[in-house]
Amino acid sequence: YELTLRTIPAVDAAGKDADGNAIADLPGGQALVGAVFESDVGLENNPIPADDGYVWYTVTSVAAARDRELGEVRDKVIAAWKAAEVQKRLTERAEALRTQLKDGGDLAAIAATAGIPVETATAVKRGGDAPIGLPAPAVEAAFGGPRGYAAVADGEGGAKLVVTTTEVTI
Repeated sequence: YELTLRTIPAVDAAGKDADGNAIADLPGGQALVGAVFESDVGLENNPIPADDGYVWYTVTSVAAARDRELGEVRDKVIAAWKAAEVQKRLTERAEALRTQLKDGGDLAAIAATAGIPVETATAVKRGGDAPIGLPAPAVEAAFGGPRGYAAVADGEGGAKLVVTTTEVTI
């Protein structure tokens, strides 16, 4: 029938290989992974519908769940720790800037000292679409208090934003 045979040495419940990388072009996608984990070695399985046909599969072995050794995940642990540390430091810096604003500091002067640009969004509405460049968490944070209120919000790409409300219209 000129079918393509593909052997996948290992797959976890999330559709990743033994190294934790997503398996590219997995026929049947997550439906196949779910079916594989409901099956067992030696069972005859029903085919899974795929984009342009069906996928027939056989489970040839099952490895017991285990925690990975540090040597296997060391690089990922270091990268995750570094990312968490960057977020922690960004949050601390943003909170320090927010505190300066809260204590009556001038927004332009604080931003200039920190080397951060000041951007202004006008006609921001509660529950409406966020203006371009202002993510929804920042809009929500801006409505957290009265005029002069300052808050820290998550931005895109892991950025932290310090938002302040300069004018309120009822």
